[in-house]
Amino acid sequence: MAAFHVVIVDDNRVELDMLSQVVKNLESAIVHAFDNAYDAFDFFMQPRDFELHLVLSDWEMPGMNGLALLNSFRTVNKHTPFYLITGNTDKTLVLESKRAGATGYIAKPYSTRRLLAKLETYKPTTA
Repeated sequence: MAAFHVVIVDDNRVELDMLSQVVKNLESAIVHAFDNAYDAFDFFMQPRDFELHLVLSDWEMPGMNGLALLNSFRTVNKHTPFYLITGNTDKTLVLESKRAGATGYIAKPYSTRRLLAKLETYKPTTA
């Protein structure tokens, strides 16, 4: 099976480590974890010899938040699924994220089982 490259961005190290461990439970998952949006965006701008399959980003972070990261990411990558993780599911914010090109959002607290099921749909199927 082909490697499944997932970028995770969260300024809270505990959340970042926990989410990274959840994703690593998926077969062939390779996690690229960042504790701030600036480093994640630098990573997005670097040439790679692999495809990014999914981005999971916390919404509320100091400096560049998840929505700003999404906007910047969409300037260089229009198609990779991008989910914002948030405890605030206000309809206005959800609509704003959709307009910016978010694939969706993951509401905190989230179920590990449900999260894994959602992530499975983005795994590459060929080697």
